[in-house]
Order: sequence, then C-alpha cells, then structure tokens
Amino acid sequence: MNGPSFETFAEIARSTGTYTFFGMPRRDDDGTFRISQVVIDANGKLVGHYDKMHIAQFVKSFEKPYFKPGRHMFVFDVAGVRTAPVICDDHRFT
Repeated sequence: MNGPSFETFAEIARSTGTYTFFGMPRRDDDGTFRISQVVIDANGKLVGHYDKMHIAQFVKSFEKPYFKPGRHMFVFDVAGVRTAPVICDDHRFT
C-alpha cells in the first residue's frame, strides 16, 4: 500500500479531513493480484483494505484469469458508525 495512487488519495484525505476509499488492483504478498477497495483515514493513514470476494466471469468480464478472490470482509468504525466496503457483485452474495 505504497506508491503514487496511495499517496495521491492520502493527500486528498488529509486536505479534506475525511476518510477516503478508492479501488485498485493490488498485488498480495504472495504475488497474486486482487481487486481491492483501500480505506484511508482523515490523517492520510491506511485503515485497511477489502479484497473482492466474488470474481466475475461472464459476457465481457474476464477477471478470473487475472485476479484471486478475497478471503474475508473488512469492517471498521467511522465516527462510531460500523462501515464495510463491498465491490461490484459482492453486494449480491454477502
């Protein structure tokens, strides 16, 4: 979770004083790629990330050859409110 995308969104979070979510392809420690939703707090620090659990493979969506599914939900608090990001088809299955 370092690099130009993270730094750009961290600066947006700091300058606006808000939590910021953004999506990106992410390389895991084992070298596999996952479709991720990254969460940064109002100070520009990483809160965590969620990896898409239901990889799409239909019509013109060909994710399975390139991405592996996530293994767990990511839940956290923002000002006392429980929050959990989801990606695309995950809302249909979770």
